[in-house]
Amino acid sequence: MEYVLHVEGLLPKRYGDGAKILPGVQDVIKSLVSSGAKWGIVTSGTSALADGWLERFDISRPDVFITADQVKNGKPDPEGYLAGRKALGVDGESKRVLVVEDAPAGIRAGNRAGCQVLGLLTSHDKKEVMEAAPKWIVEDLSKVKIGNSGPDGIEILIEERR
Repeated sequence: MEYVLHVEGLLPKRYGDGAKILPGVQDVIKSLVSSGAKWGIVTSGTSALADGWLERFDISRPDVFITADQVKNGKPDPEGYLAGRKALGVDGESKRVLVVEDAPAGIRAGNRAGCQVLGLLTSHDKKEVMEAAPKWIVEDLSKVKIGNSGPDGIEILIEERR
């Protein structure tokens, strides 16, 4: 595993020049951070790979950061999202947790963890995303805005498609 982490950690450094951050990602994360909202990342990538991409794109590292090398079962198993919910302090009412996913396996994992899921059309076609059954679907995070925050959570605004 040490070798895998080493090699994956090199990818963003050596090949990141050709990569682009997806639309809306930085704006949504900056809004989450400035609102004081609880948020986290649950990824199928290893810690070395995910940390490398966060650094490469200057994205804030969340307090809750669950990576592939921290769970026994990967997506579509809900283990990662259940661990994320627990780390965020949300063991009870799961409807207060929004999972944002672009992969069908991740959408299924979010659903199986009892969370609400927003599917993105950034890596798979609409049919594949729809079959995974997210509650909402948008092209990318440029269609999502963070609204007011309060003791009961934050408001998430999703731009409707016309």
